Amino acid sequence: MILHLIQKSPFESDVFTQCTNAAIDGDKVLLMQDGVYGIQHNDILNSGFDIYALTDDIQARGLNISSSNITPINYEEFVSLCSKTNSCISWY
Repeated sequence: MILHLIQKSPFESDVFTQCTNAAIDGDKVLLMQDGVYGIQHNDILNSGFDIYALTDDIQARGLNISSSNITPINYEEFVSLCSKTNSCISWY
C-alpha cells in the first residue's frame, strides 16, 4: 500500500490524474498544501480511493470539507498514516 501525497491544486495541475493512473486498489491519497483544493473537485470526490486532507492546510485556505468521501487529519494522524503504508510518493 502506497500513500500518495498530492501537493498541487487539481484546478491548476494534472498531478491527481497522474497519481490515479499510477495508483492501485488499496493505495491512499493525502491532499496537502494547495492539493487541499481537491476537496472541491469531482474527480477526487468520486475517485474510489481513501482520500485524506490535512486540516491545517484546509483551514489556511478558508475551505470546508462537505464530503464524507474525504477524511480530515492532523499532522499526528499524517505521521501515523505514513507508518502504516509501505512507501509515500509526492506528486507536485
